[in-house]
Amino acid sequence: MAVVDSEVADAADRAADGYLSDSQACEQLLHQLGALGAGSYDRAHADAILAALCFRLLPDGTFHGDFAGSGPDPWPRAVAELPSEVLDLWEAYAGRVRGPALRARLHDLLAAAGASVRHAHSRAAVSAYREAATGFLVSAGELRGQLRAVESLTRAVDIAVRMNQRDLRELVTQDMIRVADSLLGEQVVPAGLIYQLLERLQSHRLEADAVRGRAEAACAACPDIHLLAAFLRLLRSSYADPVTQKDIDRRIVTAMIASAEASPPMLRLLTLNDAAVQARNAGLNDLFADLTRKIQGIQRADLGLVPAAPIPVQLTPAELDAAVAEVDQAADLADALWRIAGPSPPAGSTAVAEQAARALSPSAPLASSIHRGRINPAGPVPVSLAGTDGPASVAALFQVLYLERTGLAVEAQLDRVRERFAPGEAALTAVLACKALGSESRTRMLVHAFTHFWAGEEDAAIHLALPRVEALLRQIERDRGVPVVSVPQGKTPGGVTQLGGLISAMPAAGFDEDWKRSFELLLTDGESGLNLRNNVGHGLCDCPPRHHVALALHAALHLLAITHGVIHLREGEAGEQL
Repeated sequence: MAVVDSEVADAADRAADGYLSDSQACEQLLHQLGALGAGSYDRAHADAILAALCFRLLPDGTFHGDFAGSGPDPWPRAVAELPSEVLDLWEAYAGRVRGPALRARLHDLLAAAGASVRHAHSRAAVSAYREAATGFLVSAGELRGQLRAVESLTRAVDIAVRMNQRDLRELVTQDMIRVADSLLGEQVVPAGLIYQLLERLQSHRLEADAVRGRAEAACAACPDIHLLAAFLRLLRSSYADPVTQKDIDRRIVTAMIASAEASPPMLRLLTLNDAAVQARNAGLNDLFADLTRKIQGIQRADLGLVPAAPIPVQLTPAELDAAVAEVDQAADLADALWRIAGPSPPAGSTAVAEQAARALSPSAPLASSIHRGRINPAGPVPVSLAGTDGPASVAALFQVLYLERTGLAVEAQLDRVRERFAPGEAALTAVLACKALGSESRTRMLVHAFTHFWAGEEDAAIHLALPRVEALLRQIERDRGVPVVSVPQGKTPGGVTQLGGLISAMPAAGFDEDWKRSFELLLTDGESGLNLRNNVGHGLCDCPPRHHVALALHAALHLLAITHGVIHLREGEAGEQL
């Protein structure tokens, strides 16, 4: 075993005095070492102790190191990669330092590294964590000390259960119950800390009756609805009886309703929405119906919604000229329309968008860290929960902006088609008509979508174009062997695949993923995209801006170019190429 450097050991003891956080202990140890002469202690020993304090315990129970060290190379990030010399130093200092928190950390790391006599290190870690918890509870930093005590005990019980140390497990369990009781007696009850203790006991199936009693007491003392719901769910998980579980489900929903009634309108809407989801999932139909009425009863004007300032999107004169030049180079009307249809997806490349999101994150961290959701004010009801994948949200925003710019270009191109060719219904019908469009009446509907667009009647144009886009996509997939019908099942009648399902199946028909993503963002993505089909088709918006209508016409033109053989799809998964 390595020989302890007394200077380093004494400095570690002084640094661990009042130890409430690893970072605090690191700073104190560096300060203590700095007061010593440069050659009066062994730097390798000091680095070993600092490294131990820089290992973070991850949620999965493993350690990750953040110590750079004083040498040219950074220290390993995993304890299993540490050289044996470091483990020897940890073992030597674990038997020498006085501070129980530091001793617990060293023994815990040694056990995690698979050091010899791992069993003994695990037992020593549990005992030291228990001792440290007692000290933390009487520390000067009361709340921080309580937190460290809870962290110490939950770690101790994890080790005792994992190593099947029944005697230590029983001792730690009783410690946890005593601490929970003590915290319940506080004037301001730290409910979150109590939850951590009880949740860990419940996860290990320890002292079920004691957990239930403390969880009920915490419910009575907890003013926060989120923690109250968490305690009730913990209570629910401790019962196997379905009737008891359903009674607790009802308590959860009722508590959420009470909290919502005392909240301002926007928070009330969100809480009622969460309660409705809980009631629906629990089969509480009476509460679900009541919640639906409560949600519908909230007035849009009361929500305090502030319209988001639109991001100004425009094309440069050179970009507009380039777009219009495509039409100017066309030999005739058909050539002009097929040039507009083009092979490039209007929302660009998903891979490029993801790369742009990664590049943006360091310079604009808020763009990727603020979680965004959407509320449909016609309900009012949340359309989507706030996403937690920041880079994905930024990538979607990048593609929507690309889509907006494409819409401006297509709008200019369609206007140039009108200027150059002044197409009437007969000329348009001659170009667009095909078997995939179906009857003359359906063809005429799409023709009228273009003529209304050119007449400044965008509302009529968008309502005529969107159903034709869906029908064209369905016919293309049918012709390429993609299933687009569903047979009756029980009381569910047969039918055809709707637009969302058709877009999901586009790769099977030979479309690439970028076209699929463009159709999603344009037509059906209510979380990140324009969502034109749903917003327009269900009466949830005013008339879209003109360049959005142009994008719907562009989608129709692209699908028509495929049916006319102007654009060829790759070999699909489900059938032969057209």
